[in-house]
Amino acid sequence: MSKPHILLLDEPTNHLDMQSIDALADALQEFTGGVVLVSHDARLISRVCEDEEKSEIWVVEEGTVRKFPGSFEEYKEDLLKEIKAEMLLEMARMALDLMMHMVEVGMLATHNL
Repeated sequence: MSKPHILLLDEPTNHLDMQSIDALADALQEFTGGVVLVSHDARLISRVCEDEEKSEIWVVEEGTVRKFPGSFEEYKEDLLKEIKAEMLLEMARMALDLMMHMVEVGMLATHNL
């Protein structure tokens, strides 16, 4: 078998233990060709994408694919900010629903007097 120029890996850490994942990360770092890695394993992605000059992060979500203009750590920070913003928005909606319910109950209570 000849040496490949590119590796296409789809969720390569499924069913691997930590030691095997570390060995895979080491092998990918030493590989001199191109690597397309599809993974949800943040630890593997962090290890493989340590060298920002040699790595690109592409995000697949909601039927789109886009290049992320930063490191994997920056991507995780952005994702955390997005999740926090969504949580705050949901909490505000819940508070508004509660206030509206209280107003309705209060209006019913005063109307029945």
